[in-house]
Amino acid sequence: MMGEGQASSPALTPEANELVIDHRWVVRRVVNKLRQCGHQKETDDLTSAGLTALVAWAATHPGGPGFARGAWLRVEGAARDYLRGQRRHRRLIQESLERAGRE
Repeated sequence: MMGEGQASSPALTPEANELVIDHRWVVRRVVNKLRQCGHQKETDDLTSAGLTALVAWAATHPGGPGFARGAWLRVEGAARDYLRGQRRHRRLIQESLERAGRE
């Protein structure tokens, strides 16, 4: 049963499932690249965002030439979107704390 606010994963065909399995390396490489840039604490969340993007790409792409490149772009984009959201969240918390301190 899905909780409130959780997105459901698209149902994967056996071929799409095989694409996800065969291209998990894309997620590992993108996450490792971002870890080297100083994002060690977010490894699990980046991996989750990347795998979600890979599953969505596999569900809509027939595979073949271009799949790995498209997967890389989507996984990297999802990871960067996650990091942007985290920065925005931290900034809002900091601003709230500063406002509360002035009151």
